[in-house]
Amino acid sequence: MIKQLILFMLIFSLIACSKDDSLIPDIYTGTATALKNGEEWNSLAYFDEINTSTPTFIIRADIFNDEGHWRETFDIRRILPNFDIQEITTTDNQNELGLLSADYATILDDGDVLGDIYSLDTTAVNNFIQITSYNSSRAEINGIFNVSLILTRDSNEPSTPPQNLEFTNGAFTVKVQREWFE
Repeated sequence: MIKQLILFMLIFSLIACSKDDSLIPDIYTGTATALKNGEEWNSLAYFDEINTSTPTFIIRADIFNDEGHWRETFDIRRILPNFDIQEITTTDNQNELGLLSADYATILDDGDVLGDIYSLDTTAVNNFIQITSYNSSRAEINGIFNVSLILTRDSNEPSTPPQNLEFTNGAFTVKVQREWFE
């Protein structure tokens, strides 16, 4: 009986320390995919409101490693709640003009140190995002995006990063609050 109790306690402690204690925050309501410099890229994503005078939104897509440590972050800011193609035109994600911006960074160590940083390539001609559909019964939007970025900070870890990043054929599906689109 004691052996069974010890075995039960061991199994219980292994289960309690499993992926249920994930480092990944419980904020992600969907996914984003793209070709990142031609290679398949898949991430967790969420959509949230930015506090501004007019309703604008952010989509953020993050990658975590198998241990749950944050490794990549990508976002597009100041998205309007409509179905128009919206051009992404500025590197200033805090601009007062309501212009859309995008950026990307790698994350080092235990997910708490910025690595390489990329800003929008404002000379590229195909930087955009478009919300393509809204499913009111699921409170979910779908959309597409293309974004070109340039390296603005090289962390010098662990290898030389590419000077340019291109997210092409991007797509996302995320949950939203119903009042944002109804």
